[in-house]
Amino acid sequence: KEFNDQLQCGRIREEKISNGPTLITDFAITERFYVFSVPSISFDKLGYSLGIKAMDQAFFQRTDESSTFVLVPRSNKGKTDPIVVPADPHVCWEMANAYDDGNKVVIDYIRSDPLRTSKALAEAGARPGLSQELNFSYEEHVLPKKLVRCTISLEDNEVTEDIISDKHCDFAIIESNKSSLPHKHVFLAIGGNEGKSPSPIQGVSKINTETKAEQVWMASQNEFLGSIAHAPSTDGDKSGYIVGI
Repeated sequence: KEFNDQLQCGRIREEKISNGPTLITDFAITERFYVFSVPSISFDKLGYSLGIKAMDQAFFQRTDESSTFVLVPRSNKGKTDPIVVPADPHVCWEMANAYDDGNKVVIDYIRSDPLRTSKALAEAGARPGLSQELNFSYEEHVLPKKLVRCTISLEDNEVTEDIISDKHCDFAIIESNKSSLPHKHVFLAIGGNEGKSPSPIQGVSKINTETKAEQVWMASQNEFLGSIAHAPSTDGDKSGYIVGI
């Protein structure tokens, strides 16, 4: 459903975008489409229901099954079917923005490799997690995430991807007045070590999507960040402000 600034419902569209369990944490809107990233997820309902498996053990993502981008047309005129585009296996954790570029759709999003279950982590050499000996290691147990630009050609459904930043990050936003429009900068909440390995979120990075140049602000050693948001300026500062928790 789409609502206007008076909270009046203007558009309603119902579509089934997955035939089984999936993990959708965010979506984006362009002038023409609702944009979803849909990974193929398996879930052991019986094992979880009986208490045999914890939640992280019951979820599993096969690395040989593609994820998909699903583009649902916003217009109900003619009601064309959603466009389903296969992509390499991944999980989308947040979409900074998406926009139409002629016969292409451009998406800037935070992605990780396929989900790793407790079994897969153990096989990779990770130490027991919180549920066992409170021996949690952020670097070993948290999936590394990166900011990627995905470009989908509507002519042949070809997907091309370019890494904008491979620093571990958790939140991605743009200037609030650029939603659904081409944007030049993305703001990321990044890990404290400013590196590729996962670490608790402690800083903000402003990245130029064209040159990949960045500016970084880091909190003090014992301070950490949650979500960030962009606030437009009313005092003449064109770039506005980043507000963080």
